[in-house]
Amino acid sequence: MKHIFLAFSFLFISQLLPAQTARDWYQKGREALNPHQKLAYYTKAIEAGYTPLSAAYYNRGLANDLLEKYPEAIADYNKTIELSPTYKNAFYNRGMIYQVQGNYEASIKDFDKVISMDSESSKAYFNRALAKDELGRYEEAIVDYTEAISIDPRYDKAYCNRGAAKYALKQYAEAMADYDQAMAINPKNINAYNLKEIARRQMKKEGQAAQTFAKAEPQTETDTDSLSPKAFFNKGKQMLEKGEYQLVIEEYDRAIELQPNNAQAYNNRGIAKRELGFYGEALLDYNTALKIDSTYANAYYNRGWVRHLQQQYSAAVEDYTQAIHYDPTKPEAYQKRGNARRHLGHYEGSIKDYTQALHFGSKETAELYFNRAWSRFGLAQYEDAVKDYDEAIKLDPENMQAYNNRGRAKYQLKQYEEAIQDFDKTLLLDSEYLFAYNNRGSARRKLEQYEEAIADFNKVIELDSTFAAAYNNRGNTRYILGQYTAAIQDFSKSIELHHPHPYVPYTNRAQAKAKLGLLEDAQADYEKALEFKADYAPAKANLTRLKKQIAKKMDNE
Repeated sequence: MKHIFLAFSFLFISQLLPAQTARDWYQKGREALNPHQKLAYYTKAIEAGYTPLSAAYYNRGLANDLLEKYPEAIADYNKTIELSPTYKNAFYNRGMIYQVQGNYEASIKDFDKVISMDSESSKAYFNRALAKDELGRYEEAIVDYTEAISIDPRYDKAYCNRGAAKYALKQYAEAMADYDQAMAINPKNINAYNLKEIARRQMKKEGQAAQTFAKAEPQTETDTDSLSPKAFFNKGKQMLEKGEYQLVIEEYDRAIELQPNNAQAYNNRGIAKRELGFYGEALLDYNTALKIDSTYANAYYNRGWVRHLQQQYSAAVEDYTQAIHYDPTKPEAYQKRGNARRHLGHYEGSIKDYTQALHFGSKETAELYFNRAWSRFGLAQYEDAVKDYDEAIKLDPENMQAYNNRGRAKYQLKQYEEAIQDFDKTLLLDSEYLFAYNNRGSARRKLEQYEEAIADFNKVIELDSTFAAAYNNRGNTRYILGQYTAAIQDFSKSIELHHPHPYVPYTNRAQAKAKLGLLEDAQADYEKALEFKADYAPAKANLTRLKKQIAKKMDNE
């Protein structure tokens, strides 16, 4: 009996071939999850002369970017642009790095270039506006935010930031209108709520000042001296607890003016700036706090938090480590270091950090179990992952992602019926969570519930018609049912939508074509699959059999 390998949307593990081509190295870079591995593979692809070479440099730039090796990333993006002067994404990513580095003029030039190539890129306009904001060019920033909104009318962050630029120009009523629009689009935009309240208070404050100015006597130097820096500090602390961040900054400005060596004042002002999204200014405050007191655990922690928000995960880990060094019982530092390590793919370290945070009594217990489970899943420790998701769900029964992820772990353990129960619960909590439909469809297919599986994949496609994996999975199910023509259509659509592992739908389409007697077309698809992954076992095995079948057919003719 001949065995045919059907390639589903997961990877087979196979031994590496002795000789690697440039395409092999490039494909390995695409498949690798760890950015260090990506960097090594793309370097090999470049050395082996991969074509187009610009794509290899670009992807190595992305890997360096992820590792926060910004000079190296910029060098790779420069080479990409040298080889391919219209490589839009290289300009975009280089512009983002320049922003992180505070090189706003260079950032603006890169986004100028992106916009010249793609005038409908709302994100390019938004990020160019951010750079102009940082340079105090508020009128120009407003023009760019407005353009971003015209392209994407539901861009709540653009409304929010345009409001902030108008606030800087003292256009308070217009700013509040923008904050209202941001909240109407996204009721969870807490920043808009806070900024609107700041604008409202400022309007009221300036109105009162105008009314009382004629009656008030100029403040004397003696009056100023009588104001204690401690009073400003305490008031700023009260405002911080209330979430009135602009007022916090004002109070700490005055406290620092009177007491410039107060590390805690800089730290707390940095917190307010972080909450308002002024990351660069927040970092300056934390740096100053640490110059005053190099053992200040909270300043290291908060600087790590900002770097984390900027996706500078390695730098964040360093700061959290310093915070732990000076305060070894700080559970939130362990938790956030665990999160940063997880983003870097350092799962063992993240598990240790989450365990330590639990040991020291973190208040975020449900989140800790959830994140530790995620890291354990990354290490294929599926049984332990299930146990942690169990704990997360006990503490937070409405966490639909915990149910979905526990279902994924059970699927890996071949507990398909239990996995389906978890996906069902996920969909009760969020009926449009397409990943749960896709996962449930895969589990139903394992249980030979083919029609139900197809219904799930149909729902995924209804929710997102560009989800390439759903077409591949539906095609696999139709193949099992003998619906080869329909399966071919699905595999073709998956290829058209750039399935992340294109050798999978090419292999599947080849098998369906072979079933219809389209042997030469099937051979072409197998060969195409092997161009993407030379050691892909299902394609290699089936192609060998197919060539024998074609040769036999020719002999008979």
